[in-house]
Amino acid sequence: MLRCLSLGRGGDETEMWRSLKHEDVYLRDYETVEDLIQGLRRYFEFYNNERHHQGLKGRTPAEVCQGKSMGCAA
Repeated sequence: MLRCLSLGRGGDETEMWRSLKHEDVYLRDYETVEDLIQGLRRYFEFYNNERHHQGLKGRTPAEVCQGKSMGCAA
């Protein structure tokens, strides 16, 4: 798993949680904690590796992180 360490802005995290709620949690209405955990894993995989972000100039977070020489951890 690739993890990008950011000293970034708090607004980035707020937008991520908003996206998670509106694009996944509210639509799926999970019935069990296990279903929720599995859904969150699936969503974060999508969010980080497939979903293009306007604030990242159309790139995914993984693309931005992989482009940095420092601040990324595997």
